Amino acid sequence: MTIRPISFRWSNLLICSWAVELDAIRPLLAPGLIPHVWRGSAYVSLVGLTVSDHRCAGVALHPRNFRQVNIRSYVQPEQGGPPGVLFIRQFIPHRLTAMAARVLWREPFYKLAIAADNPCTRYQVEYRWPNGHMKASASNLWKSLEPDSLEEFLTARQWAYQPRRKPRRYAAEREPWILNAPHAYDVDCDFAALTHGLAPNPGRPPDSVLFADGGPVRITIPERIRPIQSQSNQQYRRGKWRRIRLPATVCRQTQQIPVDGVGGVSHCPQSAPKLRNSPSRCTTTLTIPSFTPLELHKSQPRYRSIH
Repeated sequence: MTIRPISFRWSNLLICSWAVELDAIRPLLAPGLIPHVWRGSAYVSLVGLTVSDHRCAGVALHPRNFRQVNIRSYVQPEQGGPPGVLFIRQFIPHRLTAMAARVLWREPFYKLAIAADNPCTRYQVEYRWPNGHMKASASNLWKSLEPDSLEEFLTARQWAYQPRRKPRRYAAEREPWILNAPHAYDVDCDFAALTHGLAPNPGRPPDSVLFADGGPVRITIPERIRPIQSQSNQQYRRGKWRRIRLPATVCRQTQQIPVDGVGGVSHCPQSAPKLRNSPSRCTTTLTIPSFTPLELHKSQPRYRSIH
């Protein structure tokens, strides 16, 4: 099935973040990814948001409007590249939609009964689920991102990386968010219970609480992260180097094999050239050691240039 870009609108985002040790994040990362740190600390965030106008290639999807809660961390490629987010778990209240996201997008979506009876407004949000909740009240003081700040580190990210053995990434194309610092908030979340022990449980109030207004978002098709190849590996991949093995017709016993004066080598006494009335031309011999079939199978491949 062909994957199409997805678009929707995020609104009423509540972002609660905790500083954690680097060793708590490394086991969650795929090969080629490292934790992205701010002033020596990695961060884990609990995010609640409202998703609306859910579409795929311009076609409305069901459900079109729903609420979402996710737990994420912040990573960057080890060999250089744009930093992004790594979703540890994403929860939505629809089982079939979560299953489709896991199969098609390889994202860790799971079903969670998120209440939708309480209204979320521009200045007050609340997300509730069994045995947990997060809510906050914001003021009318909205501000933009400041360079080299914790708010920029947590929200100014356009890429998302997937936790796989062969990692992929996709872009979340959107405009920068306008932020607000809530004057009152309440967070109750058991990270270990929601993630089955994957995410560390801070056990303390969050170090940062942000409220964002959101906006339209477009998710691109995931792409593989290609590691940087060495020069020899690049030449091999481009076809400049050819992999060869010893021929299967090598004699099993040590033989004295004649070499004609022209320079041609015969690999077996039976295939030696029959020189008519000139036996003295075979003046050089070549010794080939014995090879058993098992040793021939385990022999290392050789490489030669075919320029």
